Amino acid sequence: MTDMGTGNTVGIDIGTVSIALALIDSTGQLTYRDSCLHNGNIHAALKTMLGKLPVQQPGGFGVVAGKGREFFRAGVEVNEQIALIAGVKHFVPNPGAIITIGGETFGLILFDRQGHYHKYVSNSAAPQARAHFWISRHPGWDFPAARN
Repeated sequence: MTDMGTGNTVGIDIGTVSIALALIDSTGQLTYRDSCLHNGNIHAALKTMLGKLPVQQPGGFGVVAGKGREFFRAGVEVNEQIALIAGVKHFVPNPGAIITIGGETFGLILFDRQGHYHKYVSNSAAPQARAHFWISRHPGWDFPAARN
């Protein structure tokens, strides 16, 4: 969200298990950040977090693509990989790699020696990993396909 008077921008990432929020001023400096586990109650957690923002009457926002679009009908939608790359490059101009760890996936963003994006790889076995996690916590349930 952009605060009409100051040019502050709020970025929001709603993930599988948590919400992250960052406030950036008009010069690109991080001025506030917050995160929380939403425990499945995304709306209430998001409302609480937005209520703690140190800006008045935000006029717009940016959300990471995915769950963010379910909660916001306007604003800028940003691809998660692009958001991660831009954020890391703001602080580390020539990164070698970025490791991403989410509630359901793990990923690796690789760069060449000049710091240019090379490729992204992630765990393609996320459904099997979730099934294995579920089975390990609920031994009475049996999903033979998940063990393969």
